[in-house]
Formats: sequence, structure tokens, C-alpha cells
Amino acid sequence: MQNFEQDDEELGEDGGFIPATNPTKEDYEAVVTQNRRLYARLKKKKPASADPATPAKPAEQQTPPAAKPEDDKWREAMELKTDGYSSEEVAFIQKNGGRAAIDDPFVKAALESIRNQKKAEAAQVAGAAPKSDVEKQYTDQQLREMKTEDLEKLLPKA
Repeated sequence: MQNFEQDDEELGEDGGFIPATNPTKEDYEAVVTQNRRLYARLKKKKPASADPATPAKPAEQQTPPAAKPEDDKWREAMELKTDGYSSEEVAFIQKNGGRAAIDDPFVKAALESIRNQKKAEAAQVAGAAPKSDVEKQYTDQQLREMKTEDLEKLLPKA
């Protein structure tokens, strides 16, 4: 069973849980089912101050508690993650109305902008070395096509 504890860094802007991994809907359903069973078992337990000599009442058939709004947000976040949205995109979608906001053209444009920005940041070379005088004068293509004798004249002797 996977560990679904919440870390501070995994909380969205509105405080909702955003899973760090890509759990499936089956994982979510298993966790919800287990939580409901544990909650029902906790409710069935007799209080600790009860007299141990008295027999326990037979457990009544209890229905699991209804889903809370926090559960719905978490479930929606899980579904969006399994649909391929990043944690940042999930937080943005939930802040703007949830799954229904995906059809809004402004939200679509904002999501596209977020994706393009991430691609641009990933494409940038961090800490590129400064160019030499030769590289400033000639392009890479010109240097590749240049004859060996001409390159020997341009490059300093080392």
C-alpha cells in the first residue's frame, strides 16, 4: 500500500492536497474504501471508560460517512493528475473552479502559457560559458566549414 501522507510542499495554494506521484484512480478508490472502513470501525468501538464486565452491544449496520468537500477536492486532484496535469496546473485548475474550468478558453490559454513557460525554462542552458573572440566573429557553421589551415591561423597556440 502506498503512503499518502501530506507534506507541506504538497499542499496547493488553497490548502488542498496535490499528490506528488501519479497515482491511479484505483489507488484513490482503495484509500477511500479503507478510510471509510477504518472510520466505521472506530465509530463501532465502545468508549474506553465503559465497564469491561458489561457485554458489548452488537454492532449495528452503519453506512460509511458521506464524502466531505475536502475528499472531493482531493479526488479531483487525483483525477487531474492521472489525466496528465502537473501539480502546478492542478492547483491552478482547482483555484479557478475545478474540472469544469478546463473547458473555459481563458483557463486553456493559461494552462498553455504555463506549459510553454516550463518548456522555455527547461530549454535554457544554465550557466553557459562566455564565447571566445573567435566564436564571436564566426558562427558555428562557418567554423565547421572552414579549412584546417585557416583554423590554425585563427586559433591561438596552446
